[in-house]
Amino acid sequence: MSSTTYFNQTQIDEIVAYLALTRIKADLELVPKYQYFSGKPFPLGRCLEIRDAVYQLMIEDIKSNKPYEGLSLLINYMKTGFSLNKIWGGLRNSYFQNAMQIGDYYLDVSNDTVNPNKPRVEVLPMVESGFADITDFETFVDIGQRYWQVQMYKNSVCSSLAPFMPILCVEKNGQSWLAVNDYTIAFSRESKFEKAQNILQKLPEPPKAVQQKWQAVVEQSTNQNIQNKTSPESYCTQYKRAALHQDENFRNEIVKAFMTLQKIV
Repeated sequence: MSSTTYFNQTQIDEIVAYLALTRIKADLELVPKYQYFSGKPFPLGRCLEIRDAVYQLMIEDIKSNKPYEGLSLLINYMKTGFSLNKIWGGLRNSYFQNAMQIGDYYLDVSNDTVNPNKPRVEVLPMVESGFADITDFETFVDIGQRYWQVQMYKNSVCSSLAPFMPILCVEKNGQSWLAVNDYTIAFSRESKFEKAQNILQKLPEPPKAVQQKWQAVVEQSTNQNIQNKTSPESYCTQYKRAALHQDENFRNEIVKAFMTLQKIV
């Protein structure tokens, strides 16, 4: 039996019912913390927070073997050799989505974070989901500019972070931020920063007003990893030669530097 037909529709409905109940539990904790995202009410834009909260509740339920039929179905499926994993990528090439995967099944517990009128939960065979991993910055830019309604530029505003975070987003109101997550950092490191270097060579420089704002922010920073001593492309080359793509401690220090920069911004 193919894993994509492992569950019949009645079983899928039981799994959806369990996930929907778990999502309600997650929302009770999340709504007070995340009432708005860029002026939009919860759950819009909160697929990461929702996915992570539901995932944690699921792990707790699995460990305690809670008596939910949908959960039992998932546990039995995992016993055939599959695991429950967090995933991130593009959905139908239209927007970013944080979801989960178990075997050949796609579990979306934040299906309403773009359109709140859609059902909270969706469970489909992965091949029918429209989900695809994002493994390069070109795809990230293509989806991100349309989905977030921003213009993306090369990160020349804090060049020392560019090998890990090569993209600067600028909103219509002039606000700007570095676009990054664990997945983009991972594929940049795996490519020895070549994917970051490639997109840096393709993206335009940010507007002067944005550069000036960031220059003032960078000059305030006392973190040794916040620098603009050379071009972002040169930092990619330097980090590659020093094999810093293999250095987990350096990766963590860069993320910490980014977080301090965010606080200043």
